[in-house]
Amino acid sequence: MSDHVERMPWFIQNFIQNSRWSGFREMQVRVFDRFFDHNDHILISSGTSSGKTEAAIFPILTSLYDDPIGSGFGALYIGPLKALIDDQFERIEPIIRETEIPVAEWHGDVGHSKKINSLKNARGILQITPESLQNLIVDHDDILTDIFGNLRFIVIDEVHAFSGSRRGLQLLCCLETIERRCGCRPRRIGLSATISDVQGTCEWISASTGIETFPIVDNNRKDAEISIRYNHIPSADMRDGGKDRKIALTGFYRQLFADTDRKNCIIFTNSRSTAENVASSLMRMKDALDGVNDVYVHHGSLSKEYRKLAEDALKDTFRTVTVVSTSTLELGVDVGSLDLIVQLEPPHSCSSLMQRMGRSGRRDSPQRLILYCNEDDDKRWNMLGYVPMNLIKAIAMCNLISEGWVEPSPPDRYPYGLLYHQTMEYMKRRTGVRFTELKEYVLSMFPFRSIDESEYKMLLRHMVSTGRIQRMEDGTLLITPESEREIFGRDFCSVFTSEKEIEVKTQDKVIGSIQNIPEIGACIQLAGHVWEITSFDPNTDTAEVKESDGDVMSSWKSSPIDTDRMVMKEIRKVLSGSETYDFLDEKGNDRLNDARESASGMLMPFSEADKGWRMYPWTGTREFDTIRRFLEDSFEVDRVWCFQPYLLDVITDSSPEQVMSSIRRIKRTNDLSRLITDSDDITVGKYDEEVPRDLQEKCFIDARFEIDADLI
Repeated sequence: MSDHVERMPWFIQNFIQNSRWSGFREMQVRVFDRFFDHNDHILISSGTSSGKTEAAIFPILTSLYDDPIGSGFGALYIGPLKALIDDQFERIEPIIRETEIPVAEWHGDVGHSKKINSLKNARGILQITPESLQNLIVDHDDILTDIFGNLRFIVIDEVHAFSGSRRGLQLLCCLETIERRCGCRPRRIGLSATISDVQGTCEWISASTGIETFPIVDNNRKDAEISIRYNHIPSADMRDGGKDRKIALTGFYRQLFADTDRKNCIIFTNSRSTAENVASSLMRMKDALDGVNDVYVHHGSLSKEYRKLAEDALKDTFRTVTVVSTSTLELGVDVGSLDLIVQLEPPHSCSSLMQRMGRSGRRDSPQRLILYCNEDDDKRWNMLGYVPMNLIKAIAMCNLISEGWVEPSPPDRYPYGLLYHQTMEYMKRRTGVRFTELKEYVLSMFPFRSIDESEYKMLLRHMVSTGRIQRMEDGTLLITPESEREIFGRDFCSVFTSEKEIEVKTQDKVIGSIQNIPEIGACIQLAGHVWEITSFDPNTDTAEVKESDGDVMSSWKSSPIDTDRMVMKEIRKVLSGSETYDFLDEKGNDRLNDARESASGMLMPFSEADKGWRMYPWTGTREFDTIRRFLEDSFEVDRVWCFQPYLLDVITDSSPEQVMSSIRRIKRTNDLSRLITDSDDITVGKYDEEVPRDLQEKCFIDARFEIDADLI
């Protein structure tokens, strides 16, 4: 440690001493060695709270202090969430407060005057979201070189949140634009706690730079204590007033309360509605049982002020609190020292489960996770026959993360909507462009490497036909007046869609938002409390409320989720095995044994069914859906009913062998557009509606079909 400390400036040494660090971690030392002795990009992949931020920021600050930059920002920190940027600002600013290296925030919640001041005094570190970076590039085109001409470093936090998304491709377009326009060659450093495809992530970080990325991966996973709690919740029996159901639900909440009270913890849920319901129930449980923990809620539809209350409460070392959250606390926002993570029902991915579990276990203490699986007879869609799939899926996911496996990022080879967006962004500040110029400056960007010139011409012709741009007689392309209002709007820079929401206020204080247009007198749940709608203004999309104890309506909609094929194969392995699991409670192991007996017929790929046969593909959602489409397109099949991603009931007079043979013939035709139906929404991204139908179909097929899916 001493060698690296001595080469760092005094203010970092003071921070290390005041923080009473006994030494740098092995991963941090490896990063420092690579940073100071080489010039390549770096990927830092290690567990949550392992010191990744310090590993990247300390040597960057050292470089900026030892070799000051005359003007412009020296480092760019890019985070996926405004809250994460705020959090990192609070962590970095005190370290450099007495130096001449400023740090500036830039996102939607930062005031205009503060942003302008940051540009006038552009130095040090700029912390920003991808959308704000896009806005900055376009709105301040004339001073871009002054701002970024001397840029040395780019830190991409939670890089896994970008590398498999359209948003991440937009970020790469922004970075490439900066490097081209400003002539800088900054060194990129990616940070992540959950990466399965290290090589692919390194290639993503290196995009268009010609410089390789060196991975520093900490494979020494912290000790983890995982427990699965199983509960059976019966349906309400009207003959006894639903007494058994009430007893079971009360027992569940008592157990949840006992697990969490007097501990600093986050309870993760898979939906905002569940988070609100659980928080409200725990608040009542606290009052009934003289609990200690205050209960907070944290999700994307709460106002910034309410979310900040929860974040600050978690970091308060003089109290213990329970925060019920969706994925909004999954990423690297500082949440203090947590004793426990609770997950209600298995999350959407192993990546999320590992990320959430990693929020606990600060410093040398083990990570602790309790995963609740409730078999609710009122939610039969979680059952496959007599098999509780949520319980089996939870076991499978715990097995996979114990081996360090998380889902790989899906490729996005044909982002035509983003190509439209970047084309309009390029043209909006120019009086006219030619195709050769667009091809050189837009189509050549890394995200569009799989799109050929003929497809780009097809897109541009479509943009002319829809009135987005116009083509002059000499071939010059111009943006039409009709398009200007849209592309100069603030929302244009974001390439992902978001649901329109209704702002909810009480006495001029914003509580949060809901998606449904409310009825006067209806009750909603928000911030753990019940509110009655007293008025609604459709002109401002604002609802006024007062606190109530009435019955609530659902405030948000949920989207379907995908399950990876590895998870499905592990589920099958759990069902077909005989192993008992130490992390599963006694009731859970008993229920697992019952499920294995009931699942014997599911382990074969085909079984007889009424008027046909049943198929269990045991593969991921994309593969399952592709098989379903092939079955529905086969002349051998009359009808298909599915329970995705588990089983397909095929109504047919033909044998499975005959149908599979028919499907293989369909596959050989390569006419996959025939598998797209009228019910499909083929506009995958925000701007895909601006893309011609043929390209929409190609993008949809590549994103949603798995053509090489095993047909068994």
